[in-house]
Amino acid sequence: MADVSCRMFEMYERGAAELGIPAETLLAGTTLTLEIVRNKRNRAPWNEWVVVCENFERAVGGPEAMRTWGYRIIDHDYTSTLRRLAGLLVKPEYLYRAVITWMAPVLYPHLKFDLQQTRHRLQLFIDIPPPHRGGAAWFRLVEGTLVALPRLLDLPDATVVSHIEERHASFDLSFSPKSGRFAQALNLSRLMLRPAAVLGVLEDVRRDIDEAYRAALDSERELRALLHGLPDPVAVISNGLILETNERWLEAFVIPKKTKLQGMPLQTFVAPEHEAVGRSLMGRKPSDEKVELLMRRMDGRTLVTECSVSQRLHYQGREAQVLIIRDVTARKEQDAILGVSQLGAMAAGIAHDINNPLTGVLGFLEMLDETLEDALLPLVVRESATRYLNAVREGAERVADIAGDLVRFPRSTNDGALSSCVEDSLDSMARLARNEIRHRAVLVRDYNTTSHVAISPARLGQVLLNLLLHAAQSIPPGRAAQNTIRLHTHQDEDWVVIEISDTGPGVVDVKRVFEPFLEPQQNPNNASLGLAISRRIIDDCGGRIELDSKVGEGSTFRLLLPKSNLLATNPTDDDDDDDDLPDVRLKILVVDDELRIRELLSRMLRRHSVETAISGTAALAALERDPNRDLVFCDVMMPELTGVQVYQQLKQRLPQLAERFVFITGGAFGFETQTELDLIPNPRILKPFRRADVMKAVREAALQHE
Repeated sequence: MADVSCRMFEMYERGAAELGIPAETLLAGTTLTLEIVRNKRNRAPWNEWVVVCENFERAVGGPEAMRTWGYRIIDHDYTSTLRRLAGLLVKPEYLYRAVITWMAPVLYPHLKFDLQQTRHRLQLFIDIPPPHRGGAAWFRLVEGTLVALPRLLDLPDATVVSHIEERHASFDLSFSPKSGRFAQALNLSRLMLRPAAVLGVLEDVRRDIDEAYRAALDSERELRALLHGLPDPVAVISNGLILETNERWLEAFVIPKKTKLQGMPLQTFVAPEHEAVGRSLMGRKPSDEKVELLMRRMDGRTLVTECSVSQRLHYQGREAQVLIIRDVTARKEQDAILGVSQLGAMAAGIAHDINNPLTGVLGFLEMLDETLEDALLPLVVRESATRYLNAVREGAERVADIAGDLVRFPRSTNDGALSSCVEDSLDSMARLARNEIRHRAVLVRDYNTTSHVAISPARLGQVLLNLLLHAAQSIPPGRAAQNTIRLHTHQDEDWVVIEISDTGPGVVDVKRVFEPFLEPQQNPNNASLGLAISRRIIDDCGGRIELDSKVGEGSTFRLLLPKSNLLATNPTDDDDDDDDLPDVRLKILVVDDELRIRELLSRMLRRHSVETAISGTAALAALERDPNRDLVFCDVMMPELTGVQVYQQLKQRLPQLAERFVFITGGAFGFETQTELDLIPNPRILKPFRRADVMKAVREAALQHE
């Protein structure tokens, strides 16, 4: 969203003070604060700025009153600057043209200004392009300013005709050739016709030149003050050389304060791969379109910037342009992380949709096994049927593994977990990257021990997947038998070490491999952003990432991660035999929006009294009707109410039932639901579940019942 310089708020605040209105009133309906808008170096979002204008319009009494307020809130220093600028110009329309083409794009860079000039007449057109909010109130304030300026600048014969809509405004300004400076020019020409007045005229000309020179110096100082007041890095460029920069430029490129850059080529700050873009940037006509330019700090780090240039102007006696840049590196990285997160959420959603029917397939296979055991069938038929069932089960379990990997695909850099099993994460991400790897190399696992690290599974998975894809994509497809990708883990006293090695061509520029947004010639696999994000994740968790590479021999990425004291517990295959259960009949409620899941659980729990509910709302009604339940199996993700919401309502209404809750989940839910679920101590069963998982919960409930 484009933004506006907060230096303009001083004018609004002066008008509010004259009306006796608190300045805070102007900020109603926005997220802005006085602390923000009173700092002239800050910038405010355009959409919020329009709300400030509308608030001001209501305060002064509506649209008509707004038009009369333009001259009353004009900054006196600002007007003084225009007066001096007017002293350099013969024609008053030149003054308006200078203001519109020089100052307006700096203060309002996202608006479209079009200026057409004929003899003694200017036509100004301003458009507010989508998605920016329309600003009729702001247009009316501009109209008042344009009407007031001629009187303030001793041009009483100028007139302004306006046409204002929500997103478009036009202003027609007419000037009399006999007003202001025109009258002075005519008088001067008459004097020149009288020889006796020549010496006096020459003295007047000398005095005018001196005044013009001093005014030019004043204007240059004021432009310099404006540049140093802008919140973004700014440089004045002439013929590819820097004439002036502000302090923000020095900060952005890690240059010591008070360093003079005058005469230094702009290309010094442009990344080599974008030299052509940097050369073409100067000389461009001003437009709303921002140019993306890779620039290089003095410490060697690459910045991704958006650049815009001003109209040509004269500065220090040279024709120059103002270059304004904005560092968008962090935003680009965040967009990439958001893209991974969205892709992960999509993958988890697909896995959830797979897990629901897969639970039924695996569950009913178990039921079919039991039926075969009890059926009176010939031995040959029984063996054949068992063999076929095992083949079906093997395929279904492979699908379950794939769905589990999709659930673990990186969805968020902060998933709440504090520990990860390195080997499990490597295997899971290797399965996700399997299609990229199998045509290029043989995957070799070399794990010394099972190790746990102090980083969440989602963050570790994102790093490992980035490194695996980088290794795979560095090797051309078609020669898998001749290449390897090796996964190795070991521990030392302080660290868990993970190494991912490949026999690819190696990395040419090791020092720059972690820089984001490298051009294809620096990073043919286009993986630089993924590697940059990986380094940031590892740095955030207190670890290190290293690269050893030899051109023509391959590369090894090495992760050194802090050990975790929180060891993950692996589920055990409890005996699912009902014979060791206490001889008690439990009252159980099964809540799931999937019919086959309800049928499967009812079949597994046939020894007990089972009631089913199709939704969270139906479950609450059933429990309030009969709260004497020993166990509640409840799906997490359902329409209307989630399982977590059902649990939270039960905790308030029937707290004794909340303790008997067992969550069933396919793993696809947002960060908020995940966070809430992590705070609940109740047991959970992951889809696709086995009969043993269900019987474990039943056994514990039966023991409590005794």
